[in-house]
Amino acid sequence: MQTFCYGWLPQVLPNFVSYTLYRWECAVRASAILGLVGAGGLGQQIEISMRMFNFQEVLTLLAILFMMVAAVDFISAKVRAML
Repeated sequence: MQTFCYGWLPQVLPNFVSYTLYRWECAVRASAILGLVGAGGLGQQIEISMRMFNFQEVLTLLAILFMMVAAVDFISAKVRAML
């Protein structure tokens, strides 16, 4: 257990956290795309607004999506800097 905690874990932890945060970023982006094809969530709301020609709402939803992706990127950059 000591070998794991003091030898292996410190070497693997930065790569593990980096990959986990990368997959989290991908999941946030993919959720909007999947919503456009019927999986629900923010992407589905964007599609509904586009079908109703409510482009002000589409712009607002896209801004929210952009802010979510930017927030995830900011958080992951801070966590990576701490490691």
